[in-house]
Amino acid sequence: MRGFLDIARAARAAAPSEKEGHLSEARARIANARRVARPGADMRVALRILEVEAARVSGAPPAAVREDAAPLTSPRKSARKKTRRQIVIGSGVRWFETREAGRVDLSKRRALRLIVQRLAEAREATPGVGIDVHALVEAGWPNERILTEAATARVYTAIKTLREVGLGEALIRQDDGYLFSAEWEIVRHA
Repeated sequence: MRGFLDIARAARAAAPSEKEGHLSEARARIANARRVARPGADMRVALRILEVEAARVSGAPPAAVREDAAPLTSPRKSARKKTRRQIVIGSGVRWFETREAGRVDLSKRRALRLIVQRLAEAREATPGVGIDVHALVEAGWPNERILTEAATARVYTAIKTLREVGLGEALIRQDDGYLFSAEWEIVRHA
């Protein structure tokens, strides 16, 4: 990252010798970083950007992508077949199952069952869109009149419980509410 500072100093340098000195520092940092055995993706991207900026500031024509440059994706990750994890939801949402947690019985937990059902329906209808706390209150405790603070506490407790019993990584929160992660596939069991 200091190479970017060197590039910025070179771009602002008044004297050609000062400009070349900063560019020389940036190139040395690039060379040192290229010697890292297994650079992460962020480092590889930063190096490519840094090389392009160094060429631009020096006035050199943009270089083609170097043949020895590390690919943007890790060979180990791209060689592996991406398999999505599954949440199997039983008939009537009486249970759900993940490979990690096994089968989790919801037959005596009506509110949890209704919240999982609402989350699964939302996933099918509008993937990637979260469900806010108020909608989850309506789903888990339909037609019940609950004080706002108590209702919010119920939802937070229900979400915490669902995470603890097996949906920890699958159940995420984003700005617009809770949802099942896109990394998880929802499978309905008849």
